[in-house]
Amino acid sequence: MKQTNKVIRLKSIVLSVLLSFMFTYCTAKTIESERNGNWNNPSTWDCNCVPKHSDNVIIKSGDIVLVNKKVITIKNLTIETQSTLSVSISKSTINITGDWINNGTFNSNNGKVVMKGNSNQVIGGSSNTSFYELDIKQKSGGNSAKKVSLNKSINVYKSLNLKKGVLQSDVYHLPTLKSSADIPLGSDDSYINGPIRIETDDIKEIVIGTGKNGKHKKTALNITSGDPSVFMVEYFDQPHVYAYAGGTNIDHVCTSEFWNINRISGNASASVSLHWDGNSCGSVNNMPALKVARFDGSQWVNEGGDVLTGNTSGGSITSQDLDDFGSFTFGCEHSGSRMANGHQSQDNFETPDESFAPLDEDYQELDNDYQDMTDEPIRTQTTPNPTTKDKLCINVYGETGQEVLIVVMDLLGNEHYSKVCLMENGKQTVGHDYNGKLSAGVYLIIASSKNKYYKEKIIIR
Repeated sequence: MKQTNKVIRLKSIVLSVLLSFMFTYCTAKTIESERNGNWNNPSTWDCNCVPKHSDNVIIKSGDIVLVNKKVITIKNLTIETQSTLSVSISKSTINITGDWINNGTFNSNNGKVVMKGNSNQVIGGSSNTSFYELDIKQKSGGNSAKKVSLNKSINVYKSLNLKKGVLQSDVYHLPTLKSSADIPLGSDDSYINGPIRIETDDIKEIVIGTGKNGKHKKTALNITSGDPSVFMVEYFDQPHVYAYAGGTNIDHVCTSEFWNINRISGNASASVSLHWDGNSCGSVNNMPALKVARFDGSQWVNEGGDVLTGNTSGGSITSQDLDDFGSFTFGCEHSGSRMANGHQSQDNFETPDESFAPLDEDYQELDNDYQDMTDEPIRTQTTPNPTTKDKLCINVYGETGQEVLIVVMDLLGNEHYSKVCLMENGKQTVGHDYNGKLSAGVYLIIASSKNKYYKEKIIIR
């Protein structure tokens, strides 16, 4: 009998908890501010209550709401135009399980915002949000990682903490790491997929948690001068379009990944550190042969690598101090050294794939204008050249039945167009209306097929 009563009481408790959860979930609502006031004051809100973790909150236009609570958790937050949300107590935390939409003003002071949803989230709105601390701390990571997508650029003043989930950016919606901020974490579960803008005015190391497709591929800038400067960094898990180009004291470079690291303003010098592991070009059999390679717009340059850390299966290599930047990857200074997934080893030659390939000795630098090279297996002729940006006509020449990849790039290595052409009767014409996508300047047309390459420089007016 006593046992039966215990079972009944236990079932009652479970049922009560379940009903309470269902009631809370089913009564989740949208709560709007109706006057200036403190977050924790029920009279601030139209429901005469304090928002709960499952509620959507809107700060109405004209209202100023002060976060006077150590921890708040809500679903979606919208800050309307001409409204303000301000953190008013030290080290307050705002947990967001839905989207953050800022059309007004957010004063973070020294507070933290945590994006911790169970599905994809958005940081957006018409206003750029400035965070003191921003945590990406979602429910899943790795290849199944949820995303926090930037639909508006953001600023981070203290720290961008990558704990779980991917921060998705693009060239129009950037995270900017201010000069006082850092990125202390990062893993295969959490990284920045896309470009990040970095401001600096001090001598320090900045570790950058870049990555792509479930791979955390961090790099670091070791700033060696205090000139106020801005850098842009992005990782790519694919071959650089010039991976087979010639080099200065570089025999071959990695063809499975690279980083674009560009100084877009200022004069700060820095060294660059690249990290390797089994997810990239593979393990290093002969570490002394490994170098940092930089593409200077026409060829790969050996930027040194005397500072090595780690071991053959994972570590980092640091370049010499640099004043010139661009695309970076791993390079080998002589043909007898290779990584396991493509690097030859002078001492141990493991079966390589083609992710780290020797340079094509037939590759050659072309003059600024088109050169007729009828003895080459592939070539291009762009007409007119110079041209206006509304239309290009690219004639591609090769063997009948041959597939040729055509890529249009700017001199910073950014790809604007690519297409695979099948040669019919030894020629194919590619016509593409750019609709003003290309600004005036100098671009490169690269044709590649079967490890043969041809480059043509064009001018857009």
